[in-house]
Amino acid sequence: MDCIIIEDQAPAQRVLRKYIEDVGGLNLMGTFSSALLALDFLRTQRVDLIFLDIHLPKLSGIDFLKTLTSPPKIVLTTAFTDYAVEGYELDVADYLVKPFSFERFVKAINKINKIQTESAPLVDKHPENLDSIFIKSGYEYIKIFPRDVLFIQSDMDYT
Repeated sequence: MDCIIIEDQAPAQRVLRKYIEDVGGLNLMGTFSSALLALDFLRTQRVDLIFLDIHLPKLSGIDFLKTLTSPPKIVLTTAFTDYAVEGYELDVADYLVKPFSFERFVKAINKINKIQTESAPLVDKHPENLDSIFIKSGYEYIKIFPRDVLFIQSDMDYT
């Protein structure tokens, strides 16, 4: 999935870049500190996903989103919960409240993957086409490749 980050705070940009890198399957095409810079980029490039902050200079993330005629999947990233209802009315895929954990980020990506899988042709639903998945083990998530799985064994309520 091709994605971009629209975030004006450098620490938040670094966290998003690291999470995107750790998840895999996401291709970060650019990071923008303002919605206006991202608009210029989007005039010539197509993306599948935007990580969008709400409080941005000159043009807010919500106002930016309203300008897009056929927006890609949007994940709002903000420190404020006040905009959640408005965000969902604009059909955002998810709403991450800063600071958010890697676990919560993975949940958002899995939600987007599920939405895309449900709307994709049936052939894309075959597990052999999956690049990687995350499995929870204790308090962490482990990235595995389905092609490397030989078998899955159940042990009472553990797998």
